[in-house]
Amino acid sequence: MTQARPQRAPRTAPQVRREQLTRAALTAFAEHGYAGVELQAIADEVGVTRNLIHHYFPGGKSELHLAAVRLACAELVDMLDVDPGVALARKMPANVDAYLREILQPSARYMLYARALRSAEEDVRATAIEARSLIAAGTARNHLGTARPPAAVRAALVGFIAFTETTAEQWRDLGVRDQARLRALIMDVLVATVASASGA
Repeated sequence: MTQARPQRAPRTAPQVRREQLTRAALTAFAEHGYAGVELQAIADEVGVTRNLIHHYFPGGKSELHLAAVRLACAELVDMLDVDPGVALARKMPANVDAYLREILQPSARYMLYARALRSAEEDVRATAIEARSLIAAGTARNHLGTARPPAAVRAALVGFIAFTETTAEQWRDLGVRDQARLRALIMDVLVATVASASGA
């Protein structure tokens, strides 16, 4: 009588494995910074060998870091509700609240994005700058009905996003507890920025 061979566990699809590695890297780079991350620790977290990281990311640590930054930035951009079927009066406070939560925690994806804005690596910095620009474009779509407003409006909205980030970071770092006041401040500045820059 022949014994049945034990069944092998199904292999993880390449795209799923790559996403697992990228997500583990996002958390690791956010918590420990670039210099503090060892690829072996990420491999251990996912349950794979270090060589497999090099299979998916031939450029090693720098390529994995860039992938993690891209994931973090994409998730921040995707948080913005730009559904034209949702009233602005509902979307605006929800979008402001969601973004402020990311900054005030701060979330791993926000930490990685904020660090990327100051990176000496051009492709890393460009990814974060593009994310800020896309958030500004989504804001323009919500308030003005177009993701491609005149250059002056787009510049003002990118500046508004930077203002929001810096103000909320200071609010957090200085230990200010009045989040309702911060929310009201950000929304007032947003409305004034759109009105002034667009000449409305």
